[in-house]
Amino acid sequence: MPSPLEPVLGAAQLKSKVRKTLDTTFKFDKERNVYVCPAGKLLKTTGRILSDNTFRYFASTYDCRPCPLKSKCCPNAPQRKIPRDINEDARDYARALYGTPEFDKSRNERKKVEMRFAHLKTHQFRAHAIKGYVRCS
Repeated sequence: MPSPLEPVLGAAQLKSKVRKTLDTTFKFDKERNVYVCPAGKLLKTTGRILSDNTFRYFASTYDCRPCPLKSKCCPNAPQRKIPRDINEDARDYARALYGTPEFDKSRNERKKVEMRFAHLKTHQFRAHAIKGYVRCS
């Protein structure tokens, strides 16, 4: 039975922008907080959160320059950079739940509730505002 705070992501959120740009051959090592490239080199972060709520992981130019995979990995840059959203751990957890019966049930129940709120917002809340009642939202 899932806890009451299980994350539920929509289809668009399951495939984040970060995931689209990230080559699947780069593996994230959660314990060391680094990415590992296919050649076995580490991409480290400064720990600074950027304006788009991401950490940026950088490879060393000394590692990338002689690498035989550089032409495929980062042909127009001196080193590989990988952005990682600050909420990517929660997204990874939700992706792991995706497709399980509990996840499907939770998503279907969530759709029902959100549909009711959308209907209320569209019709009933607006009617209260027109009649002069205090805003309900």
